[in-house]
Amino acid sequence: MNKTWNDAEIKKLIELHEKGFHFTKMASMLNRTEQSIYGKMKRLGLRSIDPNKQKTISGEHISKYEKYDWELIQEKYNSGLTTDQICDLFKICRASLSWGKNNNRFITRTRLESNKINYSKKSIKQNIDRYRQLCLFKFSLNDYPDKFDFSLIEKYGWYKAKNRGNNLEGVSRDHMFSVYDGYKQGILPYYISHPANCQLLPHKLNNVKKRNSSITFEELLKRIEEWNKKMVR
Repeated sequence: MNKTWNDAEIKKLIELHEKGFHFTKMASMLNRTEQSIYGKMKRLGLRSIDPNKQKTISGEHISKYEKYDWELIQEKYNSGLTTDQICDLFKICRASLSWGKNNNRFITRTRLESNKINYSKKSIKQNIDRYRQLCLFKFSLNDYPDKFDFSLIEKYGWYKAKNRGNNLEGVSRDHMFSVYDGYKQGILPYYISHPANCQLLPHKLNNVKKRNSSITFEELLKRIEEWNKKMVR
């Protein structure tokens, strides 16, 4: 049974309502059931506030999505993240991105700018082969002598297949964030082929790793950002 309302509680209820709190939130704050709060509001002629909205000082209702850091969200999206990755990174739902788009807070890529790899069922192999080619490392290790462990090459040499030198114990260049994951998530080849995504690894360990990534895409973005900053200096 709900306890009787006193004047102080009624005053507090009215104050909370004026601040824009929804009755479910007020129930928690006033230690009452939602049914009690809703019933009292109805008797007082107070209208329930949409839980997705809050009041400004002027009394105008604004969406809860206003408080999101849209500049940072846009920046991460522009860096190459997909909308799914944005939702995971910021712990937000797709509805919030739709709100941001409809209110000019979040600008999505056009088809030409999109990171998505456009493929059909008929040409998956063809497209992934092309993607793999675009993701090859095109830089020279000698350009970055302080970035890689050359002692591995001195110790094991470069990997060579049986028909091309037969050094199966040799070293190869590994994509830490894998080509497979890049293709699957629609990441631009620029990120996958970046030197910051490269590590020297004995080929046998590379084979064990297979298509798996040893870092996340978010970690790769941080590595690229730090790499590029050092290169500018």
